[in-house]
Amino acid sequence: MHLVTLLGPGGVGKTRLSIEIANTMREHSIGGVCFVSLASIGDPMLVLPTIAQAFGMQESGSQSIIEQIKSVLRDTSFLLVLDNFEQVVTAAPLVEELLTACPGLKVLVTSRTVLHLQAEHEYPIAPLVTPDPAQLTAPESLIQYPAIALFVQRAQTILPTFQLTQSNAQAIAKICTRLDGLPLAIELAAARIKLLPPQALLAQLAQDFQLLKSDLRNLPVRQHTLYNTIKWSYDLLDEQEQWFFRHLSIFPGGCTLDAAEAILRNEQTSDMLNTIASLLDKSLLQQVEQDGEMPRFVMLETVREYGLHYLQTHGELEESRHAHASYYLAVVEQARPHFNGAQQVQWLARLEQEKENLRAALTWLIQQKETERALRFCEAFGKFCGLRGYWGEEQYWLKTVLALPWSLEARAIRARVLRRAGHLAYRLRDLMLARSLLEESVALSRVEDDKQNLAGALVGLGWVLYRQNDITTASTLLHESVAAARVSGDRWALANALESLGRLAHFQNQTSEAHQLLQESVKLSRELGDKESLARFLTTLVSIELAQNHTSQAAALAQESFALAQELGTKPLIALVLNSLGDVALASGEYERAAQCFEERIMLARELGDRPTIAMKQLDLGEIALAKGDLTRAITYIEESLGFFREQNDIPNIAAALRVLGDIKRCARR
Repeated sequence: MHLVTLLGPGGVGKTRLSIEIANTMREHSIGGVCFVSLASIGDPMLVLPTIAQAFGMQESGSQSIIEQIKSVLRDTSFLLVLDNFEQVVTAAPLVEELLTACPGLKVLVTSRTVLHLQAEHEYPIAPLVTPDPAQLTAPESLIQYPAIALFVQRAQTILPTFQLTQSNAQAIAKICTRLDGLPLAIELAAARIKLLPPQALLAQLAQDFQLLKSDLRNLPVRQHTLYNTIKWSYDLLDEQEQWFFRHLSIFPGGCTLDAAEAILRNEQTSDMLNTIASLLDKSLLQQVEQDGEMPRFVMLETVREYGLHYLQTHGELEESRHAHASYYLAVVEQARPHFNGAQQVQWLARLEQEKENLRAALTWLIQQKETERALRFCEAFGKFCGLRGYWGEEQYWLKTVLALPWSLEARAIRARVLRRAGHLAYRLRDLMLARSLLEESVALSRVEDDKQNLAGALVGLGWVLYRQNDITTASTLLHESVAAARVSGDRWALANALESLGRLAHFQNQTSEAHQLLQESVKLSRELGDKESLARFLTTLVSIELAQNHTSQAAALAQESFALAQELGTKPLIALVLNSLGDVALASGEYERAAQCFEERIMLARELGDRPTIAMKQLDLGEIALAKGDLTRAITYIEESLGFFREQNDIPNIAAALRVLGDIKRCARR
């Protein structure tokens, strides 16, 4: 049994059960377990990027995301839990494809609807068992019923002195029965126990539910119960609490107090803390503690759906979405300059927590065709995705936003988004697309006289042309990028341009010039406090030091780069630095250590689906095998790498592989 779908209406406890199963499997299983919440995902196109992110996978290079996920799961025993699948049910074939490719994979899905897959085993989740109110037993027997036990447990968190007694047992049994044993409905009702004793609670429920029946003809029966319970809870709130409940539902990922204060500013917000505390007491809101951070306030997705419904019926939805999008646009634009500075780690962590809200805000701007604001949002959010390695998601947003109709007023910001999209296409080895995007970015930047963006776009275009073997034009563009960056006064743009020009000089054996350029680039990165760029630039400087036989200097730089990469915890960066450590070991004649580094690099590259890196490291391992006299293994490595380089028409690396192959054949003739 490889695919099980937990089926049931909202509020029946599917998510809670799936979490318990995941935790149990994590404790007892020899394989891995990954829980993926799809609650905030409205577009099936985001399912695979969300799964990849839950794995901690930095999407990379030449493989599609689904192929990367397959490569991680293919040879392992693994439980993948996909929660709230009903809103992306058209992505069900992707689940089937993963199961087919990965024999050790098991998938547990929670959904309100079936997936209609051949391998699917449907497991309907029944509500909690309730007693027959006509045949009640003693309280000590009633407490054995799960519905009664849940009611009492929740009531005691609100009113610690509450007890199940002979006098209230019948009312509690009838309440649980009237609520169809739905856990969420029972918790919401029990949360009112301080205000209403069980008998009064039962009477209130009976009266309000009868009034609501006529409005629910189109809902399934059990959804009547949940709707009635939430509506009943909502109606018991005072006017200020109702206003807060409606407007807090606009946050799909929950919110901090600061976010709530920023978005919910009006005459209702004078007593925000007490109002939020009241909603927490009534189980309409939950508090999630964060280490060293302000707590977050979140709604269960089922409750939030009804909050959005009330927001719409009060005519407040559009205004609230606008305020939400404006706030998170301000957040992501505030974060943007810190991505290149000393606060990089802290801001990346903050945006990681707000990812669901950021997605919702950008989605709304796209739906409203607010092109200029969507471009601004995407340029900053895309940088976040790129640094985190979420390349599949970044690609989705960039492509979607660039397809929006745009006017001349948006020309400057469009040029910046085109630059991001071009750099990403280059990273994903789509050189034709990268060239098209970057050429448009360069053209718009020249019109706008935006030297900062021009510098970045020229860097990307220069490397595209280098890969297409137009070395002369590539060099011209990279020299121009440095000049543009100096004019712009942007130190990060200058550091990036200098590193690129230095790397090109290194590739052309202009070692002295390369060293000078990299020294300036590294100095700027240190001054900026940009740890990610510094770690990358140090790896280039390691190569240059090794070219000058400065092995001890190279070793120190490689160790510094590795420490930075570990601090940031980004897999592609760690993989890049492993390459430098291997190069240092190779230059020192430590062949076993070098091979170990390169094999770790290949392992990470396979995990990331990064075929170009695998080929590059096979080339290095071939040289190590040659140095050790293992010609058979050397030929195997080189021929595998050469096959990929030819497939990509990567002329510089084809030449490098053929050179090593020639060395192997000469050794074989001796």
